Amino acid sequence: MSNNFSTIVIGLGAVGSSTLYQLSKIGNTKVLGIEQFTSPHSLGSSHGETRITRLAIGEGEVYSPLAIRSHQIWREIEHKTQLNLFNQIGGLFISSKEGSTIHVENFFATTLDAAKKFNISHEILEQAEIQKRYPIFNLDVDEYAYFEPDAGYLNPELCIKAQLDLAHANGAKIHMNEKLLSYEQFGNQIKVVTNKNEYFTDKLILSAGSWMPELIPNEYSQYLQVHRQVLYWFNIKPEYYPLFTPENMPIFIWGIKNSPQGIYGFPAIAGANGGVKIATESLVRVNSPDEINREVSNEEIATMYNTISNKIRYLDGVCIKTSVCMYTVTPDHGFIINEHPEIRGVHIISSCSGHGFKHSPALGESIAQLVTYGKSNIDLAPFSSSRFNLLNN
Repeated sequence: MSNNFSTIVIGLGAVGSSTLYQLSKIGNTKVLGIEQFTSPHSLGSSHGETRITRLAIGEGEVYSPLAIRSHQIWREIEHKTQLNLFNQIGGLFISSKEGSTIHVENFFATTLDAAKKFNISHEILEQAEIQKRYPIFNLDVDEYAYFEPDAGYLNPELCIKAQLDLAHANGAKIHMNEKLLSYEQFGNQIKVVTNKNEYFTDKLILSAGSWMPELIPNEYSQYLQVHRQVLYWFNIKPEYYPLFTPENMPIFIWGIKNSPQGIYGFPAIAGANGGVKIATESLVRVNSPDEINREVSNEEIATMYNTISNKIRYLDGVCIKTSVCMYTVTPDHGFIINEHPEIRGVHIISSCSGHGFKHSPALGESIAQLVTYGKSNIDLAPFSSSRFNLLNN
């Protein structure tokens, strides 16, 4: 049967593209990837020119094995494709002796603990040394930083395209502009119905990002919240542009004192006129990804500039452009990786909670191993939704 597959992947963003590639890489050629838009696209969670990658993970030590393996996979893909996907420019994570919050508690302490546990190269820098190395940052005297030389940024659109191209070259089928309508048990297989066709598969992987809540049972979707996230590019005063180049500026995450969220940003990767990308995780919940407001108001821009103006020097206040993406967030800002409670062979992969892109190659590899061999090299048990039962007790 031409519409019969061993595995179908729904959603070809960060995790979906990685999973499809890894399935094809281990010889599973009867695989199909289905994407409701084209991929890469600018309507989900995997766009915006850059994504931070780091090895010591402040969201929890369980993520560091994924990050470490992901760096290895990015380099393998770069070797195969001769593309520049991962720019290792270092990462600066700024905190205060008074304490500060990013989006999880103890972010900086957990980052340092993970660095020590996994022997990740790092430095602890005091305020004076940070100002000397990176004069664009305006720190208070009690602020300090964790510096990780192996951190950097990824090109998300190029990463996704590279993996889809490799998957296709390995024999995987890819269908764009095709939307999943339903899936159900059909004998020993799963029947998958889209707006264009119906298929039969042994395994179904759901990795549809912010569209996941409408595809999975409430027992999982109740833990998912879709949030609107705005990215900003601010203009650099021309005479100071050299300070913002990737050679002179690392990626950064900054926990602001007396603020519920921090800021993060990147060097100027698009030249002197491309601006510097900065954002804050001031997340606004939305009811549906299809209803998200993709317009950014002047008030939002002004608020963002007021947040960063006394932290980042040498910006002139002009916002060159903005972009809106989505985070799908769980209560503990973690992932959910589960098998469907009722339909055998359906795997639920969500959500990335705003920090998943860096882990996506290793997640894809682990999921491919799980559905093919029944187990994965990296333990995925910490990402089961059962942990929320413990949080609620």
